[in-house]
Amino acid sequence: MIIDRFRPRPLVIKVMGNRLGPVNTPSRSWWSTVLKDVLTLCREYGVECMSAEDEWRISRSRKR
Repeated sequence: MIIDRFRPRPLVIKVMGNRLGPVNTPSRSWWSTVLKDVLTLCREYGVECMSAEDEWRISRSRKR
């Protein structure tokens, strides 16, 4: 599963609400919190997950 920080944002805000703190301003700390929670859930359910940035880096390194 690829996690893209820009696409799931409205759903994440709806589901996680106040746990994320101020969500109206995009920031690295916001994404770090969400990614950490999502990766924890992925591990619990045995699903392989990575951020879109990591997937992009891996695919780019394969092309070289």
